[in-house]
Amino acid sequence: MAATLALSAVAPGAQSSAQNAQTAEGAAVAIAPNSAALAAASANIHEFAKHKLTMPVLGIGGAGSLRPIVGEALRHVATNVQAVEIQGAGHWVAQEQPDAVTDALLKFLAPAR
Repeated sequence: MAATLALSAVAPGAQSSAQNAQTAEGAAVAIAPNSAALAAASANIHEFAKHKLTMPVLGIGGAGSLRPIVGEALRHVATNVQAVEIQGAGHWVAQEQPDAVTDALLKFLAPAR
């Protein structure tokens, strides 16, 4: 059984939102790349939605960040989506709650063993 995982990721060395928001200049810089990324993601979702994935897909989001968006976005491109909300985590889910992320991954992957 094939499985697809969707996790939040940030390029190594990237500044956090809090670091960027410390100055007006930093806030503008933080918003601009995200706007371009959102436009690209929107175009990708429309293209991917033409042929939805049928294998199990796991979306993991932090309760303080993307939790509702992860499942909703994935349902546009996949038919068999499991969305997990990790309590006590924001955007950096794997770093903030590594045990909860590991548990979610193990439960999702258990049928494939």
